[in-house]
Amino acid sequence: MGGRMRRSLVILRKELKDTVRDRRTLVTMVLVPVLLMPLILIGTVKLQEWSMRSHAEDVVELAVTGAEYAPGLMDKLASDGKIEVAGASGDAVAMLKDGEIDGHLIIPSDFEERIVAGEGSAVTMQANSTKDNSAAAVDKVALIVDDYSEDVVAERLRDLELDTGVLNGVVLVPEDTATEKEKGGTFLAYLLPMFLVIFALVGGMYTAMDISAGEKERKTLEALLMTPASRTEIVTGKFLAVATIAVITIVLSVGAIFVTAPMMASSLGAVDVSLDAATALIMLPIAVLLAAMFAALLLAVSIFARSYKEAQNYVTPLYLLAVLPVIVANVVPSGGSDALFVIPGFSAVVLFRELLMDEFILSHILVTAATTIIYTALSIRWAAAIYSRGDVLVDEGGGPGKAFSPLAMLRRRRR
Repeated sequence: MGGRMRRSLVILRKELKDTVRDRRTLVTMVLVPVLLMPLILIGTVKLQEWSMRSHAEDVVELAVTGAEYAPGLMDKLASDGKIEVAGASGDAVAMLKDGEIDGHLIIPSDFEERIVAGEGSAVTMQANSTKDNSAAAVDKVALIVDDYSEDVVAERLRDLELDTGVLNGVVLVPEDTATEKEKGGTFLAYLLPMFLVIFALVGGMYTAMDISAGEKERKTLEALLMTPASRTEIVTGKFLAVATIAVITIVLSVGAIFVTAPMMASSLGAVDVSLDAATALIMLPIAVLLAAMFAALLLAVSIFARSYKEAQNYVTPLYLLAVLPVIVANVVPSGGSDALFVIPGFSAVVLFRELLMDEFILSHILVTAATTIIYTALSIRWAAAIYSRGDVLVDEGGGPGKAFSPLAMLRRRRR
């Protein structure tokens, strides 16, 4: 037993040494999570802030039909420095499509008469929802129209010698009971599970393809198969190498996120994006098991390829399947059925979201841990079975059907 483990560890050291020499793996493992992830996260928040500020400061071009029917409303529009009013000329719909104007306000001919008579009236706002400035124009005009409507109502009440408070029979005062920690957890629940799944897979992807399909392409796998190490020892060493790289990537990416989190929190308002020890102690082992499951699957899938490029084609569907649970989990309510937590990958994502939102449901934790261990063991067993097939491991003449002759000699020798 000790000799087998030593041989697996020798293979592990060999694969890790080759991995750190590979620039693609180093970029995926270090550069992306440590440097690019903070830039992506901070950049996304700052870009949203900039976009909101820029649209708020933009001056919108508003064409008005029937301006003469609403002098009071037109005065309100003209006094706003962010709206430039012009008379409507030509086809307003076409002008909206071409971006010549941002909005078209249509005022009915009886507008002022209805207002003076104490009745209500309506104005129509045409906009093109595919244009950002046009959408901003709707918001700005809506605010001014609401303000004008309040002025009209207030003047009517003064004429009746009534206080404006008579309109406020019952007032709803919203009060958010969520703590800063819960708000921060909700924010992280949409980010962290996605990154954990992506890096659990992508972190070991290049290593898995290189030490399986890459070795076949370089014709170095045959030499490894001729060593005293058994297939189980070989696949164990390779599996540990891929899993190690994936776990390192996860740790680095999560660390980068939490270094970046305080910078994001300042833009998000009063939220607490810290991670408490209890949550981390539950999430980390599940993330490690998830990385191990993906490592075994990547090895099993990549070994079928005859070249590194071909392995990329095989791994792409696996990547899409891994990301799918992240998308689906965002629409699944927390506290769902325990049956949902037996689905591989999906269970971990949903559990991560619950933990980050400060929901500790013991049955969900136990079911997710147990099923993830089972799926990980099955994945490792499947990878080992694939690595025991000589027709898959070594191709002769570029085809998968013929066994390599030294391998056949080795089989006869062991028998």
